[in-house]
Amino acid sequence: MTPDFKINDLGLLRYGKAVLEGKNPQDFANSFPSDQFVCFGQYNEEKMPLWVITLHSFQKNHDCLLEMAFNKKGLFSAQLFKKIGYVIADYMFNQANLLRCTAEIRASNYKSLRLVKAWGFVLEGIKKHGFVSPKIEDMHILGLYKENCIWLSGR
Repeated sequence: MTPDFKINDLGLLRYGKAVLEGKNPQDFANSFPSDQFVCFGQYNEEKMPLWVITLHSFQKNHDCLLEMAFNKKGLFSAQLFKKIGYVIADYMFNQANLLRCTAEIRASNYKSLRLVKAWGFVLEGIKKHGFVSPKIEDMHILGLYKENCIWLSGR
């Protein structure tokens, strides 16, 4: 793993949870992650999270759910995109030995939809009104499969 990447960092997990729930990260200052979560991320020079990828809802040797949170002040380069892809794919498919990964993304979140599709996720369906907070919105359900993952070594 790249030295500047963090794994299971409590601050990153709290930040990711806050962004996903539309709250202030300080709201989770005293919360602790479940042992069923794995997070990856990176801080900037001011010790603010740049990005967080959280994997959870693991189904043994089968599936997990991927969620993302990005700091709007961070820079997201093609090089960083590739590093994240390799790290996440290696963890999911080589270390956790999963067969697939699922992402559920708001219909209005075009940047995240474009990002996961570039990572190789394919649209599996749309759940009408799948999100209800903070507003009612459709949920795009996407999957990434081990046999189709371009990020695994040797592909």
